[in-house]
Amino acid sequence: MMKVLRSVLLCALLLTTHTAFAAKGTLLYIPMDNRPVCLDYTVQTMQAAGWDVQLPPAEYIADAQSAGQPEKLFNWLEAKAGESVAIVASSDALLYGGLVASRTHEISPELLQQRAERLVELKKQHSGQKVYVFTTIMRSPKASSAPTEPAYYKEWGPKIFRLGELEDKLELKQIKRKEVKELAELRSSIPREILADMFTRRNNNIRATELLLHGVESGDFDYMLIGRDDTAAYSQAHREVREMDILVNELPKEKIRFFAGADQLGLLLLSRAANRLQYELPLVNVTYAAGMGGKTVPTYEDDTVAVSAKQHIYAAGAFPVYSRKNADLVLAVNTPADGVTHEASDASNSYKALPATVNFVNKVERILKHNHPVTVADIRFGNGADNALVKNLFDKQLAYRLASYGGWNTAGNSLGFALAQGLLYKQLTPKAREDLLNVRYFDDWAYQANVRMQTYQQLIWPNYWPNSGLNEEQRTAAEEFITREINKVSKPYMGNTAEEYKFTLPWSRMFEVRWSDKMSMKYTLRFAKHDDAAKLLEIYAPFVISSDRTLSDVSFEYEVPSVEEFTERIKNISAHYPYIVCEHDGRLLGYVYAHPYMQRAAYQWGAAVTIYLAPEGQGHGLGKVMYTALEALLRLQGIVVTYACITASNEHSVKMHEACGYKIIGTFNNTGFKHGHWLDMVLMEKVIAEHPKQPELIKKIGELPPETVTAVLKEASARLQ
Repeated sequence: MMKVLRSVLLCALLLTTHTAFAAKGTLLYIPMDNRPVCLDYTVQTMQAAGWDVQLPPAEYIADAQSAGQPEKLFNWLEAKAGESVAIVASSDALLYGGLVASRTHEISPELLQQRAERLVELKKQHSGQKVYVFTTIMRSPKASSAPTEPAYYKEWGPKIFRLGELEDKLELKQIKRKEVKELAELRSSIPREILADMFTRRNNNIRATELLLHGVESGDFDYMLIGRDDTAAYSQAHREVREMDILVNELPKEKIRFFAGADQLGLLLLSRAANRLQYELPLVNVTYAAGMGGKTVPTYEDDTVAVSAKQHIYAAGAFPVYSRKNADLVLAVNTPADGVTHEASDASNSYKALPATVNFVNKVERILKHNHPVTVADIRFGNGADNALVKNLFDKQLAYRLASYGGWNTAGNSLGFALAQGLLYKQLTPKAREDLLNVRYFDDWAYQANVRMQTYQQLIWPNYWPNSGLNEEQRTAAEEFITREINKVSKPYMGNTAEEYKFTLPWSRMFEVRWSDKMSMKYTLRFAKHDDAAKLLEIYAPFVISSDRTLSDVSFEYEVPSVEEFTERIKNISAHYPYIVCEHDGRLLGYVYAHPYMQRAAYQWGAAVTIYLAPEGQGHGLGKVMYTALEALLRLQGIVVTYACITASNEHSVKMHEACGYKIIGTFNNTGFKHGHWLDMVLMEKVIAEHPKQPELIKKIGELPPETVTAVLKEASARLQ
């Protein structure tokens, strides 16, 4: 029996004095777009597991209104690559600007080729860097419309799908006689220019994917995932899958996988990167509900669940095993007894448990009693959870004993996301795991399986509102309704937990909901105001005088300054340098500022930096984001190097600054006397810009363009949401 390799090289450090950092390493991540499952929930999972995940600026990433910016994404990636231990990137984002853009773009084949080759070359530019890439085969939707498809899909979408379905059957020699006639009619009825555009668009994307396969063959990609986005058993996408499968099968399986789904790919590869970087090979045992079980072929997919599960396990950097005894994780898949996955909105999705559901929950309970971690992939229904299953999990007090849970969108999405989170469960604190489970129960069960249809029936349809493209007034009303109803649905099982959170529609459509705690929606970085002095002094005072000597040794002042004196300090510093505060729901959580390192004119291109965080502001990564904003503004002023003077005994702060890129360049021995003992001071340095041969005089902070300053602070604030 294969044994798990566990040699963790980097220990997780909890830095609480000034800010919190993931000490395991920095992962660069380029998502397909900014939908919550691709960005928020994926990043939250990895950060909860102790990894520092860095994202491109928000405006580079595709959103509901616009495609991403491939050139800027590439530039960011190439500039940051040397600072990370691994890169996980969506080729859809880098080639087209996002998942939706991969279907709707007007990019020339020549430019697509250039971008594909640029991605393949990335590893050569950064020797030793781990590069993981994920891409998708363009989906074949039965019904869709702009802006998620070309405009003609509104009128011709169902016929285009049917055409692909029948062409696929024809190639497979499974077409019926009456369908041959229907195929001929479809070929002649759909306008030629539409068919030409559709096939040209799809062929260009296939050719681009083939170019990326060279990265696998050459070893320039450490791993590649190709997702089949909404690939029905008979469809145009399925035709293309067969062709791509031939090419993929010629490549080493330890370097590439090809299976159903799209939105789960980013987290799967991040989980794989985490496992590989820690030299771990988890073993996963799979079990199914009674009935068809692993033989089920879910809606929107063209493989059995058993094949999909096996492929997902390999993709996540794990290994499937038949014996539960040696497994590190049990993947329990809730499948429909008859093998037919209806929609979660179907009337059959009631809270009355069928015998198969009761038996499945009992099986999960038995496995947990034997101390095996269990991940539940709830795929009995499509686009939402199994109500009876979730009810039974809560009734038997199993819901929060799971390693992870997933029951949203397609079967592959649910299975892959739940598996990736489950493989990371040992790296999560109990509170972090509970929070991640809450996300899935609120989203997959309360919203997708219940409140989403209620919102349609009671608000959207009676008012003749669109299913997507809601205006601001409609979206606000829908969000208020959704938040209220999620509270009602979840309260009998989750108590008042939902009252702590806000639920929004980030893409102004009903398909996905974003879950955020109400506080996290209100992080704001801004310049300090004079009347902030009293609140900032409350943060600073314990570092001057405290019963905890290690805390009060941080500052070399003996007495806490008055509010008036502190106000003057803010005025004097703000006249020349950035003085930034972090505000959270009306409360100040911390502040960071720069000031002259030395007074002589020749020193003006260097600045000293200082940061202080309140206790409730520690452990959330605020310090790093605040430093990033500060350094961005200092560069605009002309500063090229920053210095931090830190009490040597303040190890947390020293390590935090090291994680930010600072290096110790000297120690002042016995330089300060406080609390009856001498204190050492370490001097740390970070070069934040190139040293010009003939530098211009530095600018005052007030001389920078206001719109530029606002953009820097706004971007940093967005990273905290």
